[in-house]
Amino acid sequence: MNTHQEISTLESKQKLENLRTYFPGTTNELVYAFGLYLASRLNSHLTPIKFMRECAMALYDLEKGVDGYEEKLIMNTLVGLPFQTYTALCNEIPNIADAVFPPDFAREFRAIIEKIYQEAFVAYTTQK
Repeated sequence: MNTHQEISTLESKQKLENLRTYFPGTTNELVYAFGLYLASRLNSHLTPIKFMRECAMALYDLEKGVDGYEEKLIMNTLVGLPFQTYTALCNEIPNIADAVFPPDFAREFRAIIEKIYQEAFVAYTTQK
């Protein structure tokens, strides 16, 4: 899949709304709440890199308690939790992508995440 090729998110949004069915067995119940929240704000068409940006913005907004698009307070059980909770949710996003997107899209998303992690690791280990 081309990282610039957009796909419709209609089916993915439906899967996010019912994430418990498509991603059973997680012990972190907040993952399902995050799926509902993502479904409510995803654009109608996304690329893997745009999905990454949407997830990052969603986590940031939840941490701050303000929707960055509409500049309104967010009323959600995921607002105002400890930072570690958002880190744990972030770590689940590749698994969520596997569960709700077509395999090529999810694979490309994972490749982007891996590249970012590698670049961050190199930058961290080469600092003095």
